[in-house]
Amino acid sequence: MPQFIENDPAKLATYITSLGNGLIVFDGRPLAGKSYLACTTAKQLGRTFVEGDDFLVRDQGVFVDALRFDDLRRTIDTAAAPPVLLATVCARYVVDRIGQPIAAIIWVEHASAVRLDQTQRDYFDYDDNSDASREHPLCKEVEAYVAAVDARRKPDLIYLNVPD
Repeated sequence: MPQFIENDPAKLATYITSLGNGLIVFDGRPLAGKSYLACTTAKQLGRTFVEGDDFLVRDQGVFVDALRFDDLRRTIDTAAAPPVLLATVCARYVVDRIGQPIAAIIWVEHASAVRLDQTQRDYFDYDDNSDASREHPLCKEVEAYVAAVDARRKPDLIYLNVPD
């Protein structure tokens, strides 16, 4: 079972430092705070941050199939400061396509400061974002991914993120 970190960037930095080298992937739904968390942690640790969205060919209608995988792989391979922290939706699909060894997958879940304890306690019983009725193609693709690989239940770490 994955461990939890509840909105504690210092504990996250300690966890990442313990992993050594390898790709550290921040997965989660859109707007969960993956990119900000990965970027600030990478800066704090003097590591390389890579944003999956930067390799997206716009107006493709989908995410994973619209990524420039060769450019993404090259950027990770030539990183000046390993380990690389990669933030992207559909992370397992992305990593499978670039063929990089993974040190850890961190699922970032948006959480309320008021319900932080309840969110962790009920995490595996309740998914308040599981309603895939949102019509945006990215939301549909992400929800299909979450369901297909059970992404919320199978990361190495779950980070409950309470944005400022």
